[in-house]
Amino acid sequence: MIRKTMFAVATVAAIGAAALIPTEASAGGGGKGGGGMGGGMGGHHGHWGRGYGGGFVVIGPRYSHLLRLIREPLMIAFSTASSEAAYPKTLEGLNRFGASSRISSFVLPLGYSFNLDGTMMYCTFASIFIAQTYRIDMSLGTQLAMLATLMITSKGVAGVPRASLVVIASTLSQFGIPEAGLLMIMGIDTFLDMGRSATNVIGNSLATAVVAKWEGELAPEHALGPDDVVPPDMIPGEIPAMAGH
Repeated sequence: MIRKTMFAVATVAAIGAAALIPTEASAGGGGKGGGGMGGGMGGHHGHWGRGYGGGFVVIGPRYSHLLRLIREPLMIAFSTASSEAAYPKTLEGLNRFGASSRISSFVLPLGYSFNLDGTMMYCTFASIFIAQTYRIDMSLGTQLAMLATLMITSKGVAGVPRASLVVIASTLSQFGIPEAGLLMIMGIDTFLDMGRSATNVIGNSLATAVVAKWEGELAPEHALGPDDVVPPDMIPGEIPAMAGH
């Protein structure tokens, strides 16, 4: 199961990276300031579209049911700009979707550490935007190197508001971009963090459902029973005291 889990997590992360490449390439380096953050929202939308297509291939028509069941955690993550705040409701939605508690309690916390594709996309677009503002020319190869760097450094980022600013600051210094550029995005960072957090919830839910499908532990959708209820104060990594189904 671990090998399949890591493959699913890597696949979702790769989908997120693929959503970045066309928009970054269209930015054309750093000669034109102002297109980066708008492209960031487009990258999130592109990732959602690619994720929907990939989820439909693996899960089938039930993927639309999964999106319906995670609407509440999506709104929680979007409104609080925190992925961890939506963890209990996301786990409940996955249990109701039919994923066994054995799968969801293992894959979902793992995704909170290694499948933060929304965070990776946000950090990349923010770094590109700052470079554009400073008129720093960045070739496509440099942009791809930055993308690869952020795919690694974004792992293990805390799912709390503004945690990604630490990753952006370290990346800017590595590529010779002034760290003072962070001040330009601090005013809108909260709003952009909303999209990042919602994207993290979608990616982690998809990865959990895919692993449950591969492991043959994806039961039909059912009403929320007493064994599926998750304590509201549960944090990622805790194992819920629930019977498997």
